[in-house]
Parts: sequence; structure tokens; C-alpha cells
Amino acid sequence: MHGNVKRQATSVTSTRESRSGETVKRLKGQKSHGTRQQSTLALTSQTEQPQSALQRIITGGSQNEEMNIVQGGDVIMVDEIKEQRTLSLHGPFMGNLAAAWYDPEARKIQVLEDTKDTLNWDLACLVIEQVRPTLIIMSTRTQNSLMDKVEEYRDENKCELLLLSSRSCCPKAASIHLASVRFSDSSVTLPVCHAEEQFAYDESRSGVTVDDGGWRDEGAGMGIYRLSLVKLGCWMNINAPLATVAAGVLVEQVKKGRTMEAMLGGQHLNGLELVALESMDLERYMQINKDTLTSLAIFDVESHAFMYSDQDKQALSIFVTPGKLDSTVTPLGKKLLHTWHLRPLLDLAEISTRHDAVEFFSSAENAHFMTSLRKTMKGVRNVPAHCTKLQTGRGSYAEWKCLVDALTAALEIRNFTCGVTTPVPLPIVEKIRETITDNLIIFCQDMNAIIDWDASRLESRVAVRPGVDDELDNWREVSMQHLYVSFPIAHWKFILTEFQNQVALMIYPQVPPGISSSVNVVYLPQLGYLSVIQADADEPPEIPGWESRFHTEDRYYYKTVEMEDLDDHFGDLYTLMMGKEIEIIQRLVEHLKDYEISILRTVDIIAELDCILALARAARDLGLKRPVMREEPVLQIRKGRHILFESLVPRYIENDTMLASGGIDGLASMMIITGANGSGKSAYGKQVALMAFLAQIGSFVPAEEAVIGICDKIFTRLQTRESTSRHASAFMIDLGQVSQALRGATRHSLIIMDEFGKGTHPADGAGLLAGTIEYLLQGVCPRSVVMTHFHELFANHFITEDRLSVRFCHMKTPLMDDSDGVQYLYKLVPSLSLTSNAAECALRHGIPRRIVDRAQEVTKCVSMFEISKLLDATLTMENIQEIKAAEELARRFLTWDIDPDSEDVIEVLRQMIEETDVFLEEDISVCVEGTANRRNAATSDESSIDSSERSTEGVFG
Repeated sequence: MHGNVKRQATSVTSTRESRSGETVKRLKGQKSHGTRQQSTLALTSQTEQPQSALQRIITGGSQNEEMNIVQGGDVIMVDEIKEQRTLSLHGPFMGNLAAAWYDPEARKIQVLEDTKDTLNWDLACLVIEQVRPTLIIMSTRTQNSLMDKVEEYRDENKCELLLLSSRSCCPKAASIHLASVRFSDSSVTLPVCHAEEQFAYDESRSGVTVDDGGWRDEGAGMGIYRLSLVKLGCWMNINAPLATVAAGVLVEQVKKGRTMEAMLGGQHLNGLELVALESMDLERYMQINKDTLTSLAIFDVESHAFMYSDQDKQALSIFVTPGKLDSTVTPLGKKLLHTWHLRPLLDLAEISTRHDAVEFFSSAENAHFMTSLRKTMKGVRNVPAHCTKLQTGRGSYAEWKCLVDALTAALEIRNFTCGVTTPVPLPIVEKIRETITDNLIIFCQDMNAIIDWDASRLESRVAVRPGVDDELDNWREVSMQHLYVSFPIAHWKFILTEFQNQVALMIYPQVPPGISSSVNVVYLPQLGYLSVIQADADEPPEIPGWESRFHTEDRYYYKTVEMEDLDDHFGDLYTLMMGKEIEIIQRLVEHLKDYEISILRTVDIIAELDCILALARAARDLGLKRPVMREEPVLQIRKGRHILFESLVPRYIENDTMLASGGIDGLASMMIITGANGSGKSAYGKQVALMAFLAQIGSFVPAEEAVIGICDKIFTRLQTRESTSRHASAFMIDLGQVSQALRGATRHSLIIMDEFGKGTHPADGAGLLAGTIEYLLQGVCPRSVVMTHFHELFANHFITEDRLSVRFCHMKTPLMDDSDGVQYLYKLVPSLSLTSNAAECALRHGIPRRIVDRAQEVTKCVSMFEISKLLDATLTMENIQEIKAAEELARRFLTWDIDPDSEDVIEVLRQMIEETDVFLEEDISVCVEGTANRRNAATSDESSIDSSERSTEGVFG
């Protein structure tokens, strides 16, 4: 039986080790072109027959099959190929910036339109820290100062940098690439993908688009290029030149990066298909940089315990610590919650919406409902990635199974929410009811009706159920009749494979001993069934009754009587059935495109629900309370706690916070906190910042009561992150953090400064801190918390305690009479403390008492400006003689009547010094001689005592 069908080679071994499948061969002599290195690969079977992408959907590949790709001279696994989080930055002029970044999982591009940035590129740094890209694209015209910021990020993170020539970063070329963008819910705009061909299009040519209804003219005289830009203008401002360039080069590089996937899938790129193209609206989110995120322990990493690993390990932090905020059960939910932590909200209505949902799900009466939802959501995995694999021809049984499980879970979630009554309207519940429609039920039923899940799992491929196609069922029945078996016909491939195994075992005794240890049976559409042996010989081994057909390097293919019998009974049935299943599954893939937008919206809403349930669980388990949110810049906390530190100690001491910018409600805008080392000042400062942060991501806060005004930026000077890659001292790093705070702070900002100025001379550090405090109080007056040990600022009245805009506090640490140290109460009380209790802290940590006493004496003399008292300390004999010699030299010099005309001044001075040195040496020798005499006398006394003791022992011994 023969026909014009797709070809595929199968292979079965008697040792049950599959030798079939595709191999990748490197094509020598190929050179890379363009800005990115291109890889060349060839997919071949054992007979050099390429396998199509649709066949890979059906077969799914052998479990022992290895697919390799040669890229840049290295061999990598196909499964390791992942699209990168790509960020395009375009800043050709100082202070001007545009950006665009691509999310490969969501298949979205976000664009930051042309805007102004500071001289230190604060906005660019914020974009980089929020996107966390693995590839950054820039032009050679980029400002050097912006390039330095990117290099600083790359020094601390794994990120590649791609520099493009300024010629390729022009608006015209970028517009061409943008014109090739297609959206999942719209028709095809351009029938080609290469920029060189796109430039050749005549703009006066009528545009033609492909729609479900066939070809139709939409141009009305407009060219394809112009029509595409008109459509694109509905998504972004194409009149912003910098943003157009940033987005255009991003699209170009993303298409190049997907070239390898297209080659593996046997497909050709036709532009770039996106789910959406959105505006990167940073005005909706709080600005919080990486230093602040690390200092507050929101995200933190540490070096891996294995010294040879370059991977980072998650450290103790609010996001990843078990039992804290991240208890999501879906991969998309975990990613979205991470984004929420990077981008706290500024809109009061959105924050209140999240708080309403968290309050509803965290209530005791809804605990069972929340548990059921979380259990059901575990069936929703990374659906966007699975859809992409299916549409690019790289999907297998696992992708289809994940998709149907996700839709089934989504329908169960909708049924759960339909029977729930909420006290206030919850947008998340309304989204679930509106988005998860009956259309998804229809598509889920279609998948279950077409795909045989049991057979697919058994054969590691996508198998079609019986009854879907009559012609396919007839071919299966014929093959089953020839095999004389009564298994379900959906398992025909597994049965045929087992049958070929039995044939291989049956003909193995025909091979003379010593030629080969195994026999394979393969089917080649051009030649039929063949027996294959593996032997190390120059010529095909002679086997009685076996006719040699061809051979490769170490494999020899034969036609035998048994193989001819297989040809007569089965022929091309295998290929015909495979081709028919491919056709059926391909129709299902095309059907998937009609539902893709609804499916992606559904999983996005489930991810949002997953985040809300995680915050609700944290509120219930950690005893968090809902804050009262206000637009005014206030911060009133009663019995606040640190959400992370309280889990590390048996009992955490609560403290209050009362701050308001501009004297609202009669509150101070700044708190200055002093106190002993280790008394909890830094923990308190972090606690205050975390209150605002948690409230604006939608979480409840660890406090008895909280009134929190919207905070647009959080700046901290808490932790100095030194490393060999940062070419700056600790003090320089501190200055950079404070400088950014002073430049960017507004009335709604929050600043936390801990011991600023400690990295330089104490007088200079105290002066810098005093100047910073005055600047903040006389300027926009942001809410600020300052912790310091510079007590001289208050002792010398550089900062007076009668200022209404400042609230002075300290951590209470009373001295205990019955111990050698202080008692840490970790309680914030009003008024200043002008001592840091450093001596008591030193004693608690094992510093010798003699050193501590001397330190206290020096500190007292310096603070009272009585440095002369330090000279009253006991001096050694040598110190006394040096002082006497210095006095003698000074006396001779002062009584000398200098006459430069009659004597040599230099010679007289030299003589004075020599005489003084002799005087010093004589005194020292006398001192040494006296000391020696005293030692000898002491030694003689000891000798006499010893002799008397010995004599006494002799008498009584």
C-alpha cells in the first residue's frame, strides 16, 4: 500500500532501547551574520529524512531521544532554549529616555514613551530594576552615563548586553519592524518577516490582509506599511521617535531570537505575534529601588553554599520565607505576586479593591471556600508557555494535558464563585464570572473528544480517540486484524511497536555468532521494513537469506523474507495513520487560536486570584490588620511589628509611629531616634517602611491599627552593599543613596536613614547629617525617620529639641545595678538619649574591663573638652625622660640670643640637638642602670630566701 503521505522512520530494538528519532547534525563552514550569532542545524532521521513539526506533535519523541542544537560552537539541549526577558533602552541625548521590554511568557510588549530623566538616570535605573531583564539592547549612540548604569546592573546580575549600530536604530527601520507585529485577535498585517523585503514594498500598493473569511482588501489605496502603522497607532504613540526606535529594535531582536524555535518547528516567521502592546505606566506604581528592596529584606539572595556554583540562593526575606506572603500555588500567580512586590500601587481605589478582596477571603467563615479554591488552582500551570509550544509545533501530550487540566480547574473555580455572596462587590469575582464562559467548556469538550489521554500517556505522544475519523478507524482495524490482537485500536502504535520487537527477537538467531549483538526492525517509507544490525566491518556481513540494501557508517540494512511479509501485510498503513492523526491534531491547534485570548485572560485572572488568596492567608496566619488608606501623607501606626523579625524571637515588642508631612494633624514630619547599639533602632526603621510597602501592594499590615497615606517613593540608607564589582567605598555608596533620596523626594515620599555619615571623620559625618536634616525640614518635608549616634548634634544644640517638625525619641535601655551591662527593652519612648552605651555593649561582648574603662575615660574627657586630663595618666620612665629632654631643648632654644652675623645658626642648632640627645642617653642609661640594680637586688633576695628554705628543708628533712 502506497500513497502521497508524510514520511517518518521508526526503529525498534530487541534490547528494548529505542534507537529511533531525530538527530541534529552540525553543518560545517557556516558563518554567522548580523548583530547576533546565528546557528545552523539540520534535523535528520536515521535515513536522513526530516521530520515535520506536526509529526512531532503526534509522536512526542522517544523518551530516550536527545535533541541537540549547535549554537556558537557549543551543543545545548533544545529544552534549554528559552526566550529572554529583553529590555530595549534608547537614550541618545542626555536626559531623554524611552524603553520597551518583552515578556516571553505573557507575549506582551510594554513601552515607556519619550520622557525626561535626571542626570543620574534615576528613571532608567527604576525600569531596569523592575523589569529585571536577561538581555538589554542599546544603541552605540547611547549616553556613556546611561551605559555605566547598565554595566553596574550587569556586574551584579546575569544579563547580556547587545549594542546595535546607530544606523539600525533609526525611526524608519524601527517602524518597518513594528509594522510586522500581529496581535492574536486581529488579522495578519504583513505577509513577510524580513526587513530587507519589507523595505521593498511600495507604500502606494493596496494592502491585503488575511482573515478567517479569506482574502479581502482593507487598504483602500493605503500601502501595507502605512496600514500596519495605522493599526499600530491604536496600541502606542508612533509619533514618539525614541519610543518607536526602542520598540522597533526590540521587535527585531525578539524575532531573531525566535528564529531557532521556528526552525525547530519547521515553520517560517511571519512577523511577531503578541497578545498585547501596552504602555509602561510608571506613574501608577511606587518607586522603590533595588537597594531598598534588599535593605528591607523584601527580596534577598546570598551566595550558594556550593563554592563552585555561580547560582544565587534565596536568603531570608519577606517574599520567599515560608509562612510569609508568597504562598501561591500556580507559577503565573507566583510571578504576578513578585511583580506586585516590585510595583506597589499608588491608586487609592485599586489598593482598596485588593484590601476588600483580602478581607473577604481571610474571614473565618470563608476559610473552607479559600481552601477549596487553592486546591483547585493547583491544576493551572504555565498555560501561555504551553499555548506557544502547541502553536509552534513543539507541543506534546504534556502540553495538551496541562491545557485541559487548566480549563477544567478554571470552570470549577467559576462554579465556586457563582454560589458566593460578597458583602461588597469584588472585581476579582466579577472578572471570574464574566471571563470564564461556556465557550471554554466547548473547547475543553473538543479536546477530550479528540485526544485519547490513556493512549497518549502510554505511548508518549498525542493519540486520537476512536470514532473521530472513519478512515483512521478503518486503517486501525486492518492493522489489528493482521496482528491478531484484541487491544483497543487507539493503542495501535504501541501494539505495532511490540510486534516489531517480537519479529526482531524471532530473526535474531539467523545472525551468525560474533557479527552483532542486537537486531533492529525499522520501517522506511521508500523501502519498506528492513532488518538492521550494527557491526564494525568495512563490508556488509554476509548473512544467509538476507539481502543487503545499503549501509551507513556502522549500520547495515537488509531485506529478509520476514520483512517482505511485513510489507505485504502492513505496507504504508503506519504512515497513513500517522498522517491522518497529524491532520486531526493540526485542526485542533488551529481551533485553539480561536480561544487563545479567552484562555490567556482566564489564567491571568486565576493568577490574580492566587495572589489575593496568598495575601489573605498571610493576613489570617500572621495576625495582620487592614489599614485605613488616605491620600494625605500621614503615617499613624499603633502597636506596629516587623513582619519578618517577629517570627525569629519569642516575643516582639510593638511600637507606635506618628508622622505626617507638612504638620498635618499636628504631627511631626521627622523622627530622630537615638539609643544604645543593638537596641532595635534599625529594626524599627525597617518596620516603618514595610508598613507603607505592604499596604500598597494590597496586603494587610502587622499592627493593631494603621492609618497610612499614599507613599509615592521609599528611599533608605540602611544597608551598605559593598562588593568588588562596585568601585566605591562604603561612604561613597551611602552618599549615593542619600543623594538619590534628596533629589527625588516629594511631599508623599518616605525616607529612612540609619547612621548616615558613619563612614568618614566623625565631625564631617555629623555635619553632613545635620545639613541633610535641615534640608529635609526646610524643603518638601517628606516623612522621615533618622537613626543616629551623633549625640554632639544635640549636645551642642546644632539641632534643638524645641522644633515642632521633629519628634525626638530613643530606644529605652536602662542600666541595671546588679549586672555589667544594659537591659534592652526595645521600646520606643519620647526624648533623646545622649549616650550609645557603647562601653556596656562592649562588656556584654567580651571586651576586657581595662580597655572599656580606658575608653570611658577618654570619651568623658573629649566630650567635656578636657583633653589635658588625659596627660595625667601614668607615664613610663622613658616617657618622662623624653619629656625632660624636650623641655631642656626648648629652654636652650628660648634663651639663645641668635646672632647670624657672628655664628653659624645651623651648626648651633645641630650642637643643641646633639647635647640634648647626650643628656637623654645619659638619663636613660642611669634609668636602665638603676632598674638593673633593683632587679639584681631582687634576685639576690630571692636567692637568699631559696637558700634558707633549702637549709630549713635539710634540717627537718
